[in-house]
Amino acid sequence: MKRVAEFEAELQRRAKPRFATWHAIDLHNHTPASDDYEYRGPDMADRLAERIRTTNLSVVMFTDHNQLPDSALIQQITDKTGRLVIRGVELNVFVDAWSKPAGKVDKSLFFHVLVGFDPCTTPSPEYWLEDIRRHCREEKRQAGDKELWGICAPIDQLHNVLRDANAILIAAHLHSTHDAFRSRSIDDIYDDPAFLRHAKEHFTGLEVTKESTAAFFDGKHSETQGLHKACIRSSDSHEPDKLGWRPSYLQMQEPTYEQLKSGLELPFRVSLQPPSLPATYITGIHVHGQFLNDLWLSFSPYCNALIGVKGSGKTSLLESMRFVLGADVPQTRAQAVNEHLNAILGPGGKVTALIKRADGAKVLIERSLADKTFVLTFDDDRQERLSRPESLHFPAYVLGWHEIEQAATDINIRRLYMDTISGKEQVRALTEKAEAAAAAIRNDHERASSAYAAFRNLEQQVARLKELHQGLKELTDANLIEIRDQYQAATEHRGALRATLARFRTARQGAKEHFGGLLSGFDRRSLEGPSPLSQTVGAALNVVDGVLSSIDAGSSSVEAKLDESIAILEQQIGKADQDFQAFSEEYSRRLSGLTREQRELLESHRKVMEETANLPTLERERDKAMQEVERHLRKLIELCTQVTDCLDQRSALRREMVQKFSDQLAPFDVRISVVGLQPPQQFQEYNQRYTHGARLWSDLRSRHSDRLGHLSLKKGYENLLSNLLSGYFPFFEHSEFGFFVSIFEDDDLQIELKVGKGEQGFRGIGQLSAGQRCTGVFPVLLKQQAGPLVVDQPEDNLDNRHIASSISPVLLDDKRARQVMFTSHNANLVVLTDPELIVTFESDGSNGWIEEQGFLATPQSAITKHVVQILDGGERALELRQRKYGLAGS
Repeated sequence: MKRVAEFEAELQRRAKPRFATWHAIDLHNHTPASDDYEYRGPDMADRLAERIRTTNLSVVMFTDHNQLPDSALIQQITDKTGRLVIRGVELNVFVDAWSKPAGKVDKSLFFHVLVGFDPCTTPSPEYWLEDIRRHCREEKRQAGDKELWGICAPIDQLHNVLRDANAILIAAHLHSTHDAFRSRSIDDIYDDPAFLRHAKEHFTGLEVTKESTAAFFDGKHSETQGLHKACIRSSDSHEPDKLGWRPSYLQMQEPTYEQLKSGLELPFRVSLQPPSLPATYITGIHVHGQFLNDLWLSFSPYCNALIGVKGSGKTSLLESMRFVLGADVPQTRAQAVNEHLNAILGPGGKVTALIKRADGAKVLIERSLADKTFVLTFDDDRQERLSRPESLHFPAYVLGWHEIEQAATDINIRRLYMDTISGKEQVRALTEKAEAAAAAIRNDHERASSAYAAFRNLEQQVARLKELHQGLKELTDANLIEIRDQYQAATEHRGALRATLARFRTARQGAKEHFGGLLSGFDRRSLEGPSPLSQTVGAALNVVDGVLSSIDAGSSSVEAKLDESIAILEQQIGKADQDFQAFSEEYSRRLSGLTREQRELLESHRKVMEETANLPTLERERDKAMQEVERHLRKLIELCTQVTDCLDQRSALRREMVQKFSDQLAPFDVRISVVGLQPPQQFQEYNQRYTHGARLWSDLRSRHSDRLGHLSLKKGYENLLSNLLSGYFPFFEHSEFGFFVSIFEDDDLQIELKVGKGEQGFRGIGQLSAGQRCTGVFPVLLKQQAGPLVVDQPEDNLDNRHIASSISPVLLDDKRARQVMFTSHNANLVVLTDPELIVTFESDGSNGWIEEQGFLATPQSAITKHVVQILDGGERALELRQRKYGLAGS
């Protein structure tokens, strides 16, 4: 068996549903005992039984004309179907059309009253029918070409005769037609005061054929004096195959006669159409914990009330439900709720809930304190583990004790209400789109900041080199560089002349020694004297002597030449000194007219020329960096537009939906509206944490003020894009600024309650008392149809009159469309909302358990005594109140 089916089976075994459900009923049908019945075959009982099973009727009443159905036939049908089958009679009742004029309807008008008898009562139905004939003046009258038997006693008399019979009386054939006689209808006289009195005091219900007729008896129409009366439709079948073709529906825990009669007496338990289930609801829950140990409970898809003395465990179940569904907990109560959960579940505690989602899926959700992830199991045993409750796709409101009034101080709670009204999916989609764009802004802002810093650095370098280049141009235009080069060349030449003279003088001093040293170490005497080689050596000696003679001559010539050259150099140096002095004076004069920067530039012009040679390359790099910055700025401007467009669309959606929803709150003297785009609380937190970023953000907002921060930011980007050098750019100066661009403004929900007269009588929820806050907020919760509503003691701070006159009627009207659960100590809230399931909790201080559960169907229901004891203080307290109020015996 699959996990979901296994849990369902265990839930059925351990917590068999004991709440009210809708049962199909058909209270006007005939058998062959009626003269106009169209089938009389021997298989009558089989065919009727099969038809009852096929149409899934829980209750069938047979009402033959002026006589009872055969008891043996009814018993056979009961045995074959196991359903509640009731014997009844359709009586002709002659009336004088009450206060209608004679020309309006025939004075021989008659109508039908259906009388149903309790199958378990004594005396028998035969006895009561005979008693009616005996005391209500049965007679025969002519109706067209027919003679009809009927009773002509007042309805009061018929009611008195049946007072002890525990019978049901239904005025039949309340048609929507003006031809009263032909249709046997009393529709023309449904607003007659006499008829309305009978309807209020004597009839259990009214049979109609159209819902438009039933609408007059909803308690809100002046035509029927505000009468709220159960209206049913029936098949009025005269053959087996027509049985059950037009049933009605009634809420009962078990299809018994007592619950049927009780239900007919309470119009809100009756429906002409098959009631649908809410789109989403919680089927059942299992809590395995420390305080609630192995607790199983099946819920009604409609209204559930948890009662018990303080500390009995009802709030523990509510908190377990909030835990398994991941419903929001106000920050102010988070610690208290966690402590409570730890006490309920203990270290190894786990909560399992079976839910039905809007997509039709049955999903089992499991969650434990040890591992707070959500484990989802689907019908096909597929499992998912989720960390976020939004991923459950199961919206639910679970509000703990006193959390309703916290909407006055907690903006997050109000926003939750607002977005539920507006459509969470649409709001979430727009919010996520805005958040994605804001996150992209933060990332691109950082990239743009780096690119802008690189651009600024390159621009500064280019500007400096351009300035140097311009200075060089000015020096060149003034021939200062040329004269600077001449001065330098003259200085070098002057020094070279003096160095040459010094070298010449050194050479003159060492010429003789230099030439003498050419043949240093040569001894001429080594070639003199007799020898066999004297002739050869003599010739060599002549060569040596020639060389020595040339050296001596050269030495003298060089010395003479050096003396002459030195004299000339000394003369030229003197003249050069005079020329240099004149040039130097001119140079100094020109130099004195320059600025210090020009003089420094003149001194370093060669180095500058080398640097400025790189200027074209730097300009290309700067232009590339500028294009990169502009690309980032254009993207940032586009992202800012995306953010603001999403925020505007979200606000427009909220305003439209909240305004429509506000119209539904008018009967409660409550109105709601959207307060557009307020700074988020995160701004305040960031202002304290990131002071540099806060200063920059404040400066941006003051320079480019607009209704939205991202519009101001967009203007800042646009301003910078228009002029990268002088536009507004301080937001690039500190990385903390990025924290502020990733958050944005959000709307708030204004809730107002009318506490005085006129428009001036409305007060905002923040200006109200605790009781007034609850009075203002609770209708907002009641009228929302998105997911189950679970509230702990909603009556706190609400007065009983408001509960009885405003809250309970709304719950009665709306609970068919939305599952509601609440804990309560208030009898008005529990009894007047007619919960399909009431659960009583008990505790010994260490453990809590379910003492009793069921539907408060009749005074004899098992849950009734618990409701009386816990909510009303017991029968004695109720009796004393009745006496003091003068209601005893009423």
